[in-house]
Amino acid sequence: MKEMIVTLYEYNCWANKRIFDGAQQLSEEQYQAPSAFGSLHHVLSHLAGVEILWRTLAQHGTLSQLPPSEQELTSLDEVHALWQEEEKRCRAFLEGLTEADIAAELELTSPRGDTNSYARWEMLNHMLLHSMQHRTEAAAILTEHGRSPGDLDFLFFIRERK
Repeated sequence: MKEMIVTLYEYNCWANKRIFDGAQQLSEEQYQAPSAFGSLHHVLSHLAGVEILWRTLAQHGTLSQLPPSEQELTSLDEVHALWQEEEKRCRAFLEGLTEADIAAELELTSPRGDTNSYARWEMLNHMLLHSMQHRTEAAAILTEHGRSPGDLDFLFFIRERK
């Protein structure tokens, strides 16, 4: 299980990098322009924030503070730096996990007081799939601006690794 989670996280990082590389080719106006998904700034801020949120929950079972909001992040450089720091934190967290840690159940309480239990692997998988959804939105925005990130399929990642 650990090998699979780590490999999927590596794929996540590879695909996110392609999105950020494409975003850096846009003008500020294009980066902030509204789209069907919100601006690219909105999508990438959310992507980075949610990865921080779910890694923190999977690591500690609770949040001591919320990640920076879209409004607190004023530029692509700030969002990118935040994501790069989170990538380092998540890699270190994943490397330290045992198979038992990955299977462990964590109980989470929502701000409304609802309590749910999830296996750590379920939370990490949710983080990865949620990121995939928003990466797809970002890819659509980039493509609209003539900056497609190219193929983001998992098998392209695997082929590049070999």
